[in-house]
Amino acid sequence: MKISHLVRDGQFLPRIKEVLENEGCLGNLAIKFPRGGGYSGNIEVTIGSPTEKEFDAEVSLKDRTRFPARIRAAATALRDSGCEGRFLISHLDGVLNIRAV
Repeated sequence: MKISHLVRDGQFLPRIKEVLENEGCLGNLAIKFPRGGGYSGNIEVTIGSPTEKEFDAEVSLKDRTRFPARIRAAATALRDSGCEGRFLISHLDGVLNIRAV
């Protein structure tokens, strides 16, 4: 499924970008947000070039608006940080994990 990258920073993107700048995109990253909640998910994404407006997500959703916001922000942060390839991104109760696959 094609999912659009974020067009604005939002509340999650700056924190994820900060971690990617400090840690890089090849390790196993865990990012804890002050607020829990949000949609949970475990989604493999494919990030292309920094100019792409969408990313591929291995997920089946009836309603695209139910795509987890933190996972979408992570995909956008990966693109903006120049990270390309496949990543497994998961979110559960305020903890976001990113791993290159």
